[in-house]
Amino acid sequence: LYLCLALVALIHPSCQSTKSSAGTGFLSSYSGLQRHSKLSKKRSYVGDINKIRNYNAIYLEEVAVFQPKDMAKKKIKPEDLIRLQQNLRSSLYKELVDSRFHSASSIGPQTLSIRIAIVDITPGDPLMFAASSAPYAGTATAVAGAVTGAKFGRGSAKIEVELLDSVTRKRIYSAIDENVGTKLEFIQGMTRWGHIELAVKQWAKRFKKYMDDPSSLSN
Repeated sequence: LYLCLALVALIHPSCQSTKSSAGTGFLSSYSGLQRHSKLSKKRSYVGDINKIRNYNAIYLEEVAVFQPKDMAKKKIKPEDLIRLQQNLRSSLYKELVDSRFHSASSIGPQTLSIRIAIVDITPGDPLMFAASSAPYAGTATAVAGAVTGAKFGRGSAKIEVELLDSVTRKRIYSAIDENVGTKLEFIQGMTRWGHIELAVKQWAKRFKKYMDDPSSLSN
């Protein structure tokens, strides 16, 4: 075990835990955000959720993907960001079309606006992911990852999202959430974008659940 940890340290000498900032400036406000638990990185603000039932339409106002500062280091191309933006928009439309709301083409009365952005991404490293998923190496990297915060080849993405009254711009809900791939998502981990694409689909499904059952926003 110690030998494996030493090898991991040699392979990734620069791995260290980093603290996420309060926000990027995308959300209309970062006040009132509460962390769900010590084990969760998700932070959210929930206003008067019962008011969601007064709305009957949703306007998908903005879907954005921020350009990472270290694009070259992460080997991310501009077309990758465009594809990810399209995937997020289409995934949201696919889920919300089956919700109790109808899709609006513009803001208006009884219409909720959704603003959402992927503010940070790290594509996976299939070779490192496969190595860290091996039985003995997996034990070592799990321990090292807990200490250093390293993801060991797992892709990750972070979003900021908010739900507003489209006319008054009053915030009803907002959240910052980071999704990191797991070893159980092995097939997705064998491609650079597999974990991130899965995260996008999971976020879209979760948002649809919130729309159909507003009480789940506070869970």
